[in-house]
Amino acid sequence: MDKKQLRQQVITARNALGDEMRLTLSKQIQQKVLSLPEFKFARAAAGFVDFRNEVYMRPILQSVLNANIPLMLPRISNDGKEMIFYQVSNLDHLTTSRFGIKEPNPDRCTLGDTSQLSIVLTPGVAFTQDGYRLGYGGGFYDRFFQKISEDVQRVGIAFEMQMVSEIPHESHDIRVHCIVTEQNIYEVSLK
Repeated sequence: MDKKQLRQQVITARNALGDEMRLTLSKQIQQKVLSLPEFKFARAAAGFVDFRNEVYMRPILQSVLNANIPLMLPRISNDGKEMIFYQVSNLDHLTTSRFGIKEPNPDRCTLGDTSQLSIVLTPGVAFTQDGYRLGYGGGFYDRFFQKISEDVQRVGIAFEMQMVSEIPHESHDIRVHCIVTEQNIYEVSLK
């Protein structure tokens, strides 16, 4: 199965989750994220705002803020080619982008210092147990991962039904260090 077919198959299955089930599973994922040593000792964390029936992220993001960990969220650059991270101190300081995604409002948030990051909560359409990730096809996260230290923990956030046995990958695809689902924390050996 190619990436496009796999992406469509997983998105269709994810969209079939009802709102109540999505919220229940997201709460279970939140508890697992909060238990991660990478979270407990984070200098600064990058997250994302859920879109199209992804794991409900607001409680996780609020937990980061409540723990007094600096939180950075992405905004797509005006040319549409990269993510720019802004430090967010209040989740009400978001605005809706031209793509319908909630992003930091640059008038209310400051530019983030990504060199301070120790963890990046990472979205994906699908993940494998060995850390490969299938995104929406824009390559934003692979380009971002190339710019930050290898030591920054890349943590995939997904429902268990988004775990697949295989994802077609290329040499420029950068794997995550672990994936958190409602059922498991998959630790990845990147050696």
